[in-house]
Amino acid sequence: MDTRLKIRYSIAETRNNLYTYGGEWQTEDGVEYRGLYHQYTVTSETFTQSTWQPNASRRLVELKNTPELVKQYTAVQPNIDVNFQTPRPDAIRITEQMRRDGYFTRYFLKKINETLIVEVSAEQYAAYQNRKIDNNMYTAAALRWQITGPLQTVTVPVKITGVLDANQQSIKQIEKQIPGISSKLTNLTEFYSDTDYVVPRNIN
Repeated sequence: MDTRLKIRYSIAETRNNLYTYGGEWQTEDGVEYRGLYHQYTVTSETFTQSTWQPNASRRLVELKNTPELVKQYTAVQPNIDVNFQTPRPDAIRITEQMRRDGYFTRYFLKKINETLIVEVSAEQYAAYQNRKIDNNMYTAAALRWQITGPLQTVTVPVKITGVLDANQQSIKQIEKQIPGISSKLTNLTEFYSDTDYVVPRNIN
């Protein structure tokens, strides 16, 4: 059974009662889909059925049009795998451990011939590195994202790089790998917590 990234979606985040005559979507097992479907704009998820049906809705991905040359090649070499995973947006879930660490790693994929940048899970990033996601079609990068500490850099009594500067530096480091990432990550304090987390002592 397919699941959604979020438990609940607002009306503004949902587009119900959409219809496709084909040529747009396919199920994750590669079957072209025709019929009613719905989408969630905040996560870019698309599912079958006019509205969410937990036991019936199946995830849809963009239809892959296999080039004729590939079809001919696979007909001659049927054991060659030309299928790749399709990246899916991942919703960030900040954990207590991330807050204690003060940072976490974010992962991004960008289709080479498009401007769309997708934030993905660590598992999907690993799939890209293992060539389960097409390296010729996508480029990828990971960055460290600071979520605790002072907002501004302080130098007295010792230098502590602030959240704003740290995240800006991280973005600059991957700008060449993911052109346009600075336009996507405009909120340098996203997921920020101004609370200092101290691990309590073991009273036992």
